[in-house]
Amino acid sequence: LKEKLKDTSVTWDLNMAMLSTVSRCASRPSRSWRWAAAPLVRAQLSFRRQNVDVLPDLIVPPTYPTQTEKLTSLDVSMKYYPGVTAHNFYRGQLDIPALKAAFTRVVAKNPLLAGRIRTIAGSDELEVHFDGAKGCPFYERQIAPDLEEQLEGFSNEMLATKPVEWELMVERLGIVSTGIGEAQVDKDGPLCTVSCVVGKNMSVLSLSVSHLLGDGSTKFQVLQQWDKEFMEPGSSYTLAGREAVIETDNLVKSAYTPWERAAMDAFYPKLHERHYISRNLKDYNMVAVHLRDADLARIKADQMKIAGEGSKFSTQDAIVAWIGSTLQAKWFAFTVDLRGRAESLPPNACGNAFQTWYGTPAAGPGSFSPLDVRRVIKATGANCAPALEEALFNGLEDSIDVLG
Repeated sequence: LKEKLKDTSVTWDLNMAMLSTVSRCASRPSRSWRWAAAPLVRAQLSFRRQNVDVLPDLIVPPTYPTQTEKLTSLDVSMKYYPGVTAHNFYRGQLDIPALKAAFTRVVAKNPLLAGRIRTIAGSDELEVHFDGAKGCPFYERQIAPDLEEQLEGFSNEMLATKPVEWELMVERLGIVSTGIGEAQVDKDGPLCTVSCVVGKNMSVLSLSVSHLLGDGSTKFQVLQQWDKEFMEPGSSYTLAGREAVIETDNLVKSAYTPWERAAMDAFYPKLHERHYISRNLKDYNMVAVHLRDADLARIKADQMKIAGEGSKFSTQDAIVAWIGSTLQAKWFAFTVDLRGRAESLPPNACGNAFQTWYGTPAAGPGSFSPLDVRRVIKATGANCAPALEEALFNGLEDSIDVLG
């Protein structure tokens, strides 16, 4: 793998057991670094002891729904996944009282965030209820001066070359996430947590949403509503329900053959879950890369030579093909948002509303083209039999799973 990466201009580190993805973005009230742990990292961090040495304020809505909300089978499939969490790093100090007031208004319009999850009697199904303990913990703490100095010294490039050191520093911040879904079911674990960590020159704002309650889009929408409330009080809205998720899922799968539908049901979530949980992270070498605009342009240009001049594909298609060829993968999978694929499922739906699509490189294992990815997208996940055969018989070995 070192040899394959030698001719690239990305930075890399093979002596690690975790992978983190980093992107720089513009964010109010000041420029920030928004960091989202990759699934492997989130799983690793969720099993570590969370540093909870301060009592949080509990954000509760003025009223609660009178009915429970049943979770879908897609929601339940996230039982062994950690919460969807993002840390936002800001220059300067945040207005914590204003942030807390804004978040309180978001929770008032979306009381599901303050609920708890329990098993429906006599079944394996789950529901959000509002009995007993409820509310969203809001943590406030100070950054230790020495830790703040270390964090300020980190650049985007260092996040790729020293990812383990970065993870350990972030852990010292004492950010509290919702944790793994299993720890919430019938245990009154919170479904949404906030951590505000403030130093002399920088601040960290973290939002974590239970993966049982919703996916990355759900978390982003809560973050977006919080941003709206902070900038303009009263401007947020209630997220739509999850009632049409399974209907949309079935609609997309209606183009699949009976064997493909059966194979997908057999592999995910049960078989995938078994392989995912049984992994020993100490046996995994992961690679962290920091891709600049020039790197992305070069990767896409190289992939154009493989696909043929004039071929139409996205930069993400090119990156997936580059990774697949570099790692000599036999098959690939990526998640696709179901929102907007049926009129009944609105873009602002709360819940796990995604599918996983599978594909193989037409030229054989390890010989990827961006058109392999584009072909799966055009077919909306159909014609997935070759990839699912590999998945069913060999599990997650020699595969890549893209979340983006």
